[in-house]
Amino acid sequence: MGVGMIDAKAFQEKVREYVRGQMQIYPCKSNRASMLGGDCNRLIVYWRTRWQEAAMHSETLESIFREGRLHEDATITLLRESGFQIIEQQRPYQWKEFEITGHVDGKIVEPDRKIPFEIKGYASHTWAKLNSIADFLAENQPHYIRKAPVQLNLYLWMDNVEEGLFILKNKGTGELKFIPMPIDIDLGDRATKQAVRINEHIAAGTLPDRMSYDPEQCDECSFVHLCLPDVANRVAEIGGDELEKLLAVYARCKPFAAEYEAAHAAIKELVKEKPEVLTPLYRIVGKWIDKKGLEIKPSRYWQTRILPLGD
Repeated sequence: MGVGMIDAKAFQEKVREYVRGQMQIYPCKSNRASMLGGDCNRLIVYWRTRWQEAAMHSETLESIFREGRLHEDATITLLRESGFQIIEQQRPYQWKEFEITGHVDGKIVEPDRKIPFEIKGYASHTWAKLNSIADFLAENQPHYIRKAPVQLNLYLWMDNVEEGLFILKNKGTGELKFIPMPIDIDLGDRATKQAVRINEHIAAGTLPDRMSYDPEQCDECSFVHLCLPDVANRVAEIGGDELEKLLAVYARCKPFAAEYEAAHAAIKELVKEKPEVLTPLYRIVGKWIDKKGLEIKPSRYWQTRILPLGD
């Protein structure tokens, strides 16, 4: 008896339908610790006062949220299997004076203390570059990375604990990295002052000034249709079949490009100043190249950014 061809599209649509069913927008009644430390106070005011008007995030972002929860669960399991005692998972915090709330991922029990920790999963190239709290806070980091120490630091303040811990999971390899974080008075002061400014706007029924336009943050914001309607209503030119095929290849290969660049850079550093290195599979040769100085003349170029559309 013959068997029909597998309907892969139907399988995929069944999963997508489930993911869509999990997508929800929840009320926001406080300054969440995970939100503070960012560049846009207006975003938090919108969440607290007009959360019902937030645009639904994409299926892709919902899948990212889901992966984050799975990575957290897997990390907790590994810690316990490694002999760590984990308590107070998702313990709530509240700082009434500043209307700040949050939930810590958990605490590791040691004989003389309980260490609050936050689990963060990153792609291999990002994971490799985060080795200290200073690395998180570097100006060239994306806003979501810069906010992470603010979040954990607020938990330390609300729990009256002097030191916490970041547990970073490499999403590519599953490896864990542990980065201690001592309580930071200046970071806490900036976060509470930010909360005060937000609370003042909410009490007065006003909005903070817009941050300087940043496509990475503004174009994907849940409230871009309220804050920057001209950006939200832009009509993008739709390409033909050839462009769609190239974009599909781009989307499929993009995750591996960063992995390649990170591995390539690490290999070059390992074999630097070694004219020849032999491995069971490769022969690596190198030499110094002297570059002549060139005068860079003013020029103009077209910048292209490829941004995924929300589903």
